[in-house]
Amino acid sequence: MHRMIGMVWAFMAATLATALAAPPGAPADSARAFYAAYEALRPSGVPNAEQRGRLRSHVSPVLDGLLAAADAAEARHAKRTRNEVPPLVEGDLFTSLFEGATRFTVTSCTNDDKAAVCQVALSYKDGRSETAWLDRVHLVPVAGRWVVDDIEYAGGWDFARRGRLSDVLKAVAREADR
Repeated sequence: MHRMIGMVWAFMAATLATALAAPPGAPADSARAFYAAYEALRPSGVPNAEQRGRLRSHVSPVLDGLLAAADAAEARHAKRTRNEVPPLVEGDLFTSLFEGATRFTVTSCTNDDKAAVCQVALSYKDGRSETAWLDRVHLVPVAGRWVVDDIEYAGGWDFARRGRLSDVLKAVAREADR
């Protein structure tokens, strides 16, 4: 009898550990939700406080903090230059293309219980032509769900944004304090 109770407890503990190891839902669902929110906003440059509020449930606290710091840096820069020069960063920050994306499809994801990376096919159509590329979105589990922690720009043309969103945001903060 004690052995049976021990086995039941072991099974319940293993089930609970599995349930707690990774958040429910697929990382692809969270990536889609982020890009749907992005699509509704289409921010140019660093998102302002209102825009960040609309993205907040889709991004990690770390990324939210970097966005807020870059917004504050842009405000310092505008004050210091009396708005006589352009912002430190212009165009779309969430994709490789300056103009942003008009369509997205999450094509694949890989993950373990600590992180996920989803490949996203993006395109921009301006009526006459269409540009298509792939970027990668990095997600982490926070409070039992997947959220975007960074974006890796992977556009392959000459003037594509390069690197990662987090690095761009950190550079904006540094540049404002020069």
